[in-house]
Amino acid sequence: MPAYRKRSRRLPLSIAVRPPNVLIPGCGSAYEALWLARENWPVKAIDFSSSAVAAAREQLGEYAGVVEQADFFAHRPPFDTDWIYERAFLCTLLRDRWHYAVRMAELLRPGALLAGFYFLGETPRPPFGIERGTLDALLTSYFELVEEHEVTGSIDVFAERERWLTWCGRRSESDARWRRRSEIRNDLVLQNGLLTTSRGADKQVSGASEGARRASADSPGAARFLRG
Repeated sequence: MPAYRKRSRRLPLSIAVRPPNVLIPGCGSAYEALWLARENWPVKAIDFSSSAVAAAREQLGEYAGVVEQADFFAHRPPFDTDWIYERAFLCTLLRDRWHYAVRMAELLRPGALLAGFYFLGETPRPPFGIERGTLDALLTSYFELVEEHEVTGSIDVFAERERWLTWCGRRSESDARWRRRSEIRNDLVLQNGLLTTSRGADKQVSGASEGARRASADSPGAARFLRG
């Protein structure tokens, strides 16, 4: 059983009153999806690899239906997505990654979250790390960075180069709800069991045609859900 801890989180009412709809691209073994499904969160986990999907469905048992074989760049989630969980999916993609940001923006309405693990620092081969300045340039046209954490417990290939980043879909400057987001965060608190930014001890890397996927049998990472 994974180890989780409860935290007090400052959340806007739209998230506090219901679990967010979560999409997990490049889900690998989908251990995060299993926990979320058990907690009755609406979740869809997808992977391009048929073998990864088969392994994930076996692991999820009665929740196997949340896993689907699909191409992220063509997939249409069955819900309006509140959070796309980035489980190092970006580092499976080739260096021409402009379409990643565009696709994320297509799937996430303003105020929704792109949050998870990012592998920082350029690498010549998969998994493809990305320089921090390049990542910021890739995403800041569509998203605002609202939270950042160090990551512990990474597998060796990612050690000391992962960051947990939470990006929020940009709203128009004329949108009053966007301007008041910080105030809303400070006023609303939710007590809930959430995932942590600590990787589990048991890790594995699974291959897929989109690149090397990460999977873990222990504990997932976590996000602070912020939406105005």
